[in-house]
Amino acid sequence: MDSWDSESSATPKADEIVLSSTSLGQPADLNFPLDFVRDKIFLTGITGSGKSWTGGLIMEEINRVGLQFVCFDALGAHGGLSQLTNVEELKPKGGETLNIKGLIDRLKTEPTSFVVDISDLTLDKQQQVVAEYCDDLLQAKLGKGIMTIFEECQDFVPQQGKPVSFDGIVRLCKLGRQNGYGVCLISQRPASVSKEALSQCSVYMIHNLINHRDLKAIEDQMGFGTDKSEVKKVLGGISAAQQGEVVCYSPSYFRDEGFFRASKIRDDRKVMHTGNNIEMKPATYSAEPNNTPEPSRTLAPIGEWSKQNAETSIGGESFGAMPDFAPQDSLRGLASVDVQKDFPELEYLSPSERHTIEVDEKKTELAVEEPKQGINSPILAFTGIVAFAGIMYLGVSTLSN
Repeated sequence: MDSWDSESSATPKADEIVLSSTSLGQPADLNFPLDFVRDKIFLTGITGSGKSWTGGLIMEEINRVGLQFVCFDALGAHGGLSQLTNVEELKPKGGETLNIKGLIDRLKTEPTSFVVDISDLTLDKQQQVVAEYCDDLLQAKLGKGIMTIFEECQDFVPQQGKPVSFDGIVRLCKLGRQNGYGVCLISQRPASVSKEALSQCSVYMIHNLINHRDLKAIEDQMGFGTDKSEVKKVLGGISAAQQGEVVCYSPSYFRDEGFFRASKIRDDRKVMHTGNNIEMKPATYSAEPNNTPEPSRTLAPIGEWSKQNAETSIGGESFGAMPDFAPQDSLRGLASVDVQKDFPELEYLSPSERHTIEVDEKKTELAVEEPKQGINSPILAFTGIVAFAGIMYLGVSTLSN
């Protein structure tokens, strides 16, 4: 590795964004030129897969090479970056107003990057802040390398609905590059992110995904000019990736490698990652340290992923069955999915079918009573009236006599 070697403490190059320390059988690591800051990036993965860590590392690297970023942190996960030189955290409270124009002016005149913690704001307010920022940044035409990171981007550019932030982000993706602006969209649910926004991205960094719809959303973006069998292997590897492992898809950067490169993200961040989940401990928890070293991993190249069994990660180790996605399905990939079989339409029971349930192979009635067979109620009523009238007539006749 000529860009970074954590074991020898080598200094990363000043003209590269260095994101990985180990390449999974590929000719080079996951390193990018400085022009990466102007790119449109989609970073995804389930909770705990490492996507926010990777997002934080991207911001650290942008800061290291002397460029700028603005992160709209809806999770409160990146406040630790303010420990770095030329990085400042802004955290408006519920009733406060963020001075977007002042922020844009500082981007223009200072080398400062900003983490805007919007986690205390309502969703509507978050969307308004993002919309105002995108519009003002495009109007400013700063002409310098600035990447804007949107955590939980599905809240700002959703596939369903169109909040006030939608048009601003899409326009920033489409028009920002000529002014030096890049965008990084981060979400754990690709299927919930606008396809219009995703289609603008030239780099996809994908940690573990296990949901069929999310994998299908990724497959849709990988379809153009990509070998179907390769996509099948890659999607299978994605569904089995362990924490920190990532598949990067980029026709512009990896054209000679089938558009894909797999790697393991560096674990040597400069600041503490503040996006960790709350740790749950049993009542008998002991605080004694566990000194058992983690086993080393043998990282498998993409070309060998199809040879793995149904419970093997892209690093060659076994893993337990994960919810929402069967491992044996994951390695098939979605290129060969039978839509009718794997994505069946939801079936709704008719009213008559909802009357009973099966219990031990016997049907139990659910408070639905069928009309009883017999004489019609109106006929019975009429007969009663006639009988009553006859009795009254006989009684009156008797009294008259």
